[in-house]
Amino acid sequence: MNSLRFLLPLIAVSLLASSEQSVLETERAWSQSAVSGDTATLERILGDELSYGHASGNIDTKTSYIGRIKSGAQKYVSLVYDAGQPAEPRVYGDTATLVASATVTSLTDGKPNTKHLRFLHVFVKHGGQWQLVAHQSVELHP
Repeated sequence: MNSLRFLLPLIAVSLLASSEQSVLETERAWSQSAVSGDTATLERILGDELSYGHASGNIDTKTSYIGRIKSGAQKYVSLVYDAGQPAEPRVYGDTATLVASATVTSLTDGKPNTKHLRFLHVFVKHGGQWQLVAHQSVELHP
């Protein structure tokens, strides 16, 4: 019984690290699929309840966000995280948050646009898979 009491915290730490890694993989899949225009991957990793708040103040749902990418109205050219990677996620059971800063270059309605953004992502585990359910970004100024 004492050995089990010793092992439980180790198991919990291991599961937490595994969850954090899975959230980070989902984050990377989002950024890569947004830049490449891979809407099939976006369909899988974005939650149906997605609320996507752009730094411009525009709000998208999952359907409208993917629709804008499919139509070419929104095209990401690059997304480069500060320090080369997003910050570590924080996992709270079946919910996780991730705060990151990145330089994002996009074409919006054909117009080039480069912004340094800070954003908050909220992930929820649905059916054993992490999905992005909220994005809110703000433009950083020097």
